[in-house]
Amino acid sequence: MITRIVSGIMFLVCALCVLVQINDPDGSMWILIYAFPTLLSAMAVFHRFTVAAVLGAIAYPIAFVLLMPWDHIDQLGAYVSEVHMSSQESEHSREAIGLLIVGLWMFALSVLWYRNRNAGEADAPEGNH
Repeated sequence: MITRIVSGIMFLVCALCVLVQINDPDGSMWILIYAFPTLLSAMAVFHRFTVAAVLGAIAYPIAFVLLMPWDHIDQLGAYVSEVHMSSQESEHSREAIGLLIVGLWMFALSVLWYRNRNAGEADAPEGNH
């Protein structure tokens, strides 16, 4: 039950991330980036977990590390609290944090996929592993 609720919340959050990208100059790229976890979240609402989450659990944190403006990390609080983009670093910080959040969610879905996969193997008749 809690998995469905959290998955539903993450579906809404990811769908909102897709919607706010519509007016962004590089929006089509970010729509695709957020469409993947939106789809996997929708599947998780119905307890459908897939190995694709593992890909996201690997790719999104790597993208976070690459995109995060580490030389401006001391200004992260200001960048995130601003309503408008004041610099390229503020935009990259927000995008990187979004990637980190989605990466953590993909990790959670990966764990659920793995647990369900192993539970399915335990329930399978002998010889069908």
